[in-house]
Amino acid sequence: MRLRAKILLMIMSTVTIIVVSMISLIAMETRTKAIAESENLAMSIAAEKAAQAEKTLNNSLNISKTVAQTFEGMKKANIVSRDAYNAVLQDVLKQNSQILSIYTVWEPNQLDGRDREYAGKAAHDQTGRFIPYWTRQGGHIAVEACTGYANEKDGPDFFIPKHTGKEVLLDPYVYSIAGKDTLITTVSVPIILDGKFLGIVGIDMSLESLQQQNKAVKIYETGFGAILSHNGTYVAHPKQELVGKNVRDRKDVKNLPLIISAIEQGRVYEEFDKEANIFRTILPIKTGQEENSWSYVINVPTDEVLADSNEMLYTIVVVGAVGLLILTLVIIWIIRSLTRPIEQAVQHGEKLAAGDFQTDVPKELVQRPDEIGDMARVFDHITLSMRGIITEIKQGADAVSQSAGQMYVVAEETTQASQQIAESIQQVASGAEVQTRASSENSHAMQEMTVGVQRVADASSMIASTSVEMSEQARSGHESVVQAVKQMNSIKSGAHHTYAVMAELQKDSMKIGEILQLIARISSQTNLLSLNAAIEAARAGEAGKGFAVVAGEIRKLADQTASSAEQIQRLIEAIQERTEEAVHATGAGITETEQGMQTVQEVGRIFDHIQASIESVSLQMQEMSAVAQEMSAGSEQIMASVEEMAHIATTSCDMSQNIASASEEQFASMEDITETAEALNRLAGELNSCIGKFAV
Repeated sequence: MRLRAKILLMIMSTVTIIVVSMISLIAMETRTKAIAESENLAMSIAAEKAAQAEKTLNNSLNISKTVAQTFEGMKKANIVSRDAYNAVLQDVLKQNSQILSIYTVWEPNQLDGRDREYAGKAAHDQTGRFIPYWTRQGGHIAVEACTGYANEKDGPDFFIPKHTGKEVLLDPYVYSIAGKDTLITTVSVPIILDGKFLGIVGIDMSLESLQQQNKAVKIYETGFGAILSHNGTYVAHPKQELVGKNVRDRKDVKNLPLIISAIEQGRVYEEFDKEANIFRTILPIKTGQEENSWSYVINVPTDEVLADSNEMLYTIVVVGAVGLLILTLVIIWIIRSLTRPIEQAVQHGEKLAAGDFQTDVPKELVQRPDEIGDMARVFDHITLSMRGIITEIKQGADAVSQSAGQMYVVAEETTQASQQIAESIQQVASGAEVQTRASSENSHAMQEMTVGVQRVADASSMIASTSVEMSEQARSGHESVVQAVKQMNSIKSGAHHTYAVMAELQKDSMKIGEILQLIARISSQTNLLSLNAAIEAARAGEAGKGFAVVAGEIRKLADQTASSAEQIQRLIEAIQERTEEAVHATGAGITETEQGMQTVQEVGRIFDHIQASIESVSLQMQEMSAVAQEMSAGSEQIMASVEEMAHIATTSCDMSQNIASASEEQFASMEDITETAEALNRLAGELNSCIGKFAV
């Protein structure tokens, strides 16, 4: 996988995981807070409405208690006028419009002991028992006798206080008022004097006010509240048709047994109905000493509570996706701006590795002020240095190749001349022998010998001159090789300098890695400090909100700094890998340079050998030329004196044998020179082939 793809994959996978984790965390936190908010809302509304209903019921209960205590005081003061008691009841009914009716039921003969006197009169039964019932009828107040107190089934408002000595709040029931069925309830308080039960004071009140109060409850769009009596009767509900019905008859309520149990026991109950998306809270409504309390029920729609959080979550997801897309494009641009010059440097390095030194490093890379620019300038220095060195080596190799070719041609010509000299010497030797055997042929043989000796002299002079030229060319080749050795030393020095620079660059990148680690530790510490600051701001409440925002921003900056440090650390690690590869490549270049130096030094040694051989041949050629001159003088003497022909013939025979021997040695030397020239020519060709791999 390419470096660009690796960096993009690592960064985007990390960023995506972080963004998804943050969105998930925000979603969870938002949902949790929304549910907690719905719970708090349900509890607060339930507590408020339960207190309001409790106040309404306790108001009637307190009125009943006040009247009962008034009657107890009147009885204790021996005020037993029944008109006085009726006056109190009538006055209380007039002053409290929320009361439908007020009444009292006394035990037989417990008020004044005169029940017989009032038998059959208004507000009395047939026994004269005091049971007035004051009520509103047609816009005025009227009194009549109470009913439904003869047995416990029909008169729980009388018998329960009688048996328990405590007030009672009856379950709601439907009562016809002015021809309209009205849901009412009764509050009954016992009249007890000196521990003796005398009777009760009761108040009938309409529950319409509780229904109107409950209708004002608005919880989002579909949330609602309801009041349930002790036996589960709906006292108030947004649906009017349910008022007066019992919750036990409903089939659409989940966990109905648990709800009924909580209402009957008068305890707090909370539940979350996931199917209906409702959070339900039930709070008891306490009234005085009454144990059978009513309950207030709040249903909060969690889907509506979560609507804002869901909308915010959707916004966060959209913003996160857009931000992730923008971040991806920015990261791609950054990675491209970083990897593009690296790729260009790698491409240039590949050309250098392939021996192409014609292309210059792009100027935009050389002009960069960062580490990539340093690397590009090193490559540029290597390119220029190697280009000059290779050019000089190539020129030297061409000169060596030309000199070797010339020397090979001269060696071939010298070999042919030597062969001709050898043949001529053989002829001279044969002529001397013939001259010894036949004096008559001496003149003709001496003429031939004179011609041969002259040719030997000419050839010897030419060989001597050629040998001098070859010696000078060999010396020039040796100087070129020395210059090549110097250039190779310069290449080696430059390569060592490059290796040192790359090593320093590698150390600097390691230092940068340490600095980035320090930055990461500082970022982590800053994150912890911002978290502590956020905790302290949360403790400070409203006063710490601003500081909490600052702490959050610091924490974000710390996270971004840590993320950026990780990205830079990965880039530095990639640069370190490339730098290490460059160090290895430079080391390999040094090795190749040293091998080239060994090759050039070997060429120098060969040139030394060639120069020595040529100088030896030159000396031999000079000696042979001198011998040829002596032979020419001898032949003239032979021509001048026939009498000494025999002696000269003998001398010529001996000299011919010596010359033949020298010619053979010269021929062997020339063969060696030819072989050396061929070897030098091959070496020059190999050097040209090696240099030809480099393009400058």
